[in-house]
Amino acid sequence: MSRTRPKQNVAWHLAEWMDALRVSQSDMIERAGWSKTAASLLYNSRQDLSSKLIKEAAMALNIATFELFMLPEEAMALRRFRRSALQIASDRTDAWHGFPSDPDQLKDGTHG
Repeated sequence: MSRTRPKQNVAWHLAEWMDALRVSQSDMIERAGWSKTAASLLYNSRQDLSSKLIKEAAMALNIATFELFMLPEEAMALRRFRRSALQIASDRTDAWHGFPSDPDQLKDGTHG
């Protein structure tokens, strides 16, 4: 008796990313090295995922692997949020210039 692992239905958003980035199945065949059948099955969520396939898809689309599990709009919003947070942090570094780099100055109160 052979045993097979139960199928796990993982929601990734390959089709949405391909559509958003205007990447066709033939583009994915060329970029990821997939067969026509694999590209079609993956696009239509009819093939089990593997870490190899996920990496290939992300590289072909030039996105982070975790972004394949988010809708493109959500991933873009997260990118904008991160970029804004980094800009704010960068702008605020001026406020730290008067802060002592020596932690002992914090203990004895000799700073600023």
